[in-house]
Amino acid sequence: MERLALVDANAYIALNWENDLNHRQSALVFKSLRKQKYLFLINNYLVSEVATVLLLKLKDVSLVTAVIKVFYSPPANLKMIQVDKKMQLGALKIFSRQTRPKLSFPDCTLITQALVYKIKTIFTFDRNIRKFPLLKRGYKFLPLN
Repeated sequence: MERLALVDANAYIALNWENDLNHRQSALVFKSLRKQKYLFLINNYLVSEVATVLLLKLKDVSLVTAVIKVFYSPPANLKMIQVDKKMQLGALKIFSRQTRPKLSFPDCTLITQALVYKIKTIFTFDRNIRKFPLLKRGYKFLPLN
């Protein structure tokens, strides 16, 4: 059985922006998962978030474009999943039920994918995703702390 890790935008942002507080930890987690032969999964909403945040941080369109192109011609250990209408509606359900909003719509797409596709390993630095009630049991978050 293939080992899958759903990767949040913040992990890729940290990996590609050296000034990010989580840069070193992100690089170590990616390295560890590569050694363990994980397939990294991300969705198109999260790729958009990576592009936007990196552009704001790096202020270099060509550098950000190079990072984003990787998702469109991915290596064997990376797959970008397109968020279809079913996933969008699932994310909208989560998004609209927040009483104290802390999750972005892209966050909700990640949560929906984890639940629908039963992807049990999630690489994120986002505390709000980690606290989401339906992800409390049976899901492993990386980094472990």
